Amino acid sequence: MYEDVSSKALYCWEVTNVNLFKNSKDIQNLRGSRQTLSKKITCLNKLIHSIEKATKAEDIAEIVLREEAYNKILRAENQMKILKEAQERERIEKQRLIDEKREAKRAAEMEKEQKRIEE
Repeated sequence: MYEDVSSKALYCWEVTNVNLFKNSKDIQNLRGSRQTLSKKITCLNKLIHSIEKATKAEDIAEIVLREEAYNKILRAENQMKILKEAQERERIEKQRLIDEKREAKRAAEMEKEQKRIEE
């Protein structure tokens, strides 16, 4: 199993109260990522062991169950990814609308200023 032993990763895992740090969200995200990775590794490990010990046709049911457990994790991961992408697109769209309103307001003010200067 791969283990990240960089100083930043070690620091993140040694923190007991993440609320004391400015980047507590980063620490919580790292912990969540590590937990998800651990679940995936555990499911894959169980699936591999089921495949290795399978000797009869009845063992296929267990293999299918293990595979479905792993696929469930992957589906949840993909749903989260899609949700985050949708939220990011929504944030970008909101920012674009705000920028357009500001630009329209600036253009109206410039036009008003031009008319005032011409008079």
